[in-house]
Amino acid sequence: MSAENILIKIIDLCKKIGETGVIIYSNLAKNAENKAESGFWNEMSKDLEDHIPYLEHTINLAIEGMMPQVFHEPVEILSELEKTRPPIEKLLQQSENDLKTSDAFLLAYRLEFFMAYQAFERLFQFIRNVEGKTHSEEYGRHIEKLIDFLHKNNSATLEQELISDTLLRMWDENRRLTIQSQKDPLTGLWNRRGFYEITTPLMHLAKREENSVALMIMDIDNFRELNATYGHQKGDEVLMMVSNCLRSGIRRSDIPARFGGDDFIVFFPNIDTKFLLKTGKRVAELIRLKSKTVVPTTVSIGICHGEFHNTPEREIEQFIRAASSLMTASKASDTIDVCIGVR
Repeated sequence: MSAENILIKIIDLCKKIGETGVIIYSNLAKNAENKAESGFWNEMSKDLEDHIPYLEHTINLAIEGMMPQVFHEPVEILSELEKTRPPIEKLLQQSENDLKTSDAFLLAYRLEFFMAYQAFERLFQFIRNVEGKTHSEEYGRHIEKLIDFLHKNNSATLEQELISDTLLRMWDENRRLTIQSQKDPLTGLWNRRGFYEITTPLMHLAKREENSVALMIMDIDNFRELNATYGHQKGDEVLMMVSNCLRSGIRRSDIPARFGGDDFIVFFPNIDTKFLLKTGKRVAELIRLKSKTVVPTTVSIGICHGEFHNTPEREIEQFIRAASSLMTASKASDTIDVCIGVR
């Protein structure tokens, strides 16, 4: 099975598990012991149902080749997800019976352990990064809602308390590891992996709509000497200052990342090229002014703009090489801090 088909299969399985969860909670609502519990289970069902359209959208992105492989070990994740289907089907059968409140909550906890699997968190984070939807936080509140209702009804046993704590810890840990794999811990910018994940669908969208895009490479001048003179701690302060100035100098829709060492990269989707020089100079000037409070610092910037015509994943590497060459030309000049070219 190809990598693309594995990704599609993973997302489809997550969607099917979510759809089964919707039915399970609806069944619990039908068979609840009182009106309050019925309303609560219906609310839990609605929470899961709200996620389904976004998973369907993600499947479409994967089918159209607009989604990168977001899983580190996709074959293993697919295998683990397939193993969850039989026990979830068993939960579905059990939910059709009249259950005591305590048994209904234990069934719900078992379901949520499957829903808290890392594949769901990984997809929720991807949706948030690309679409701006906060499904990861919403699902965390969904779990807390289950625990809070149990406590409000004074029906939490010691076993359920332990299960609750374990469930929350597992979801938080999965979320922490997912974010850690995408973000640079020092600057808070996207790292190289996160950059490619977020820009892939944006590149395909730009190609489809024939929009002009741009890519900026920025390098801190004489950073090695700065580290040697002032120490690595001061060097880290400079990196954080530069990243903050970079964020301030670009649009909210632009994608900045720390590409490695003292190299930074920005993807500009759908931008009017006449603003590129102004943007680059604004970033360079912000860094020059702000650095006076840390260590006087300058940067060299190369910006390449153009359109995608064939395979964006390959063409973006051409943009990067072109922007890097322009940045090198800027660094070689004593008077030019921003060089711009067309791919």
